Amino acid sequence: DLGRLAQLRPGEDLSFRAVDWDQAVAARRAYFAAVEAGATRAPLGAAMSAESLLAENLVGGVVNARD
Repeated sequence: DLGRLAQLRPGEDLSFRAVDWDQAVAARRAYFAAVEAGATRAPLGAAMSAESLLAENLVGGVVNARD
């Protein structure tokens, strides 16, 4: 739930729910299983090379604050 907590905007409601020990352990196991499953996924597409990164406009839309 820390990821969801980090996404809250100032002033948004936050609530808690009491759980028993077994529910907490099950939620923890499910969380770490999801993290582990995400960590083992293969990257999409081919590996990026320095040349292909340099050819892309990775910082488009940048403006000078003084202009």
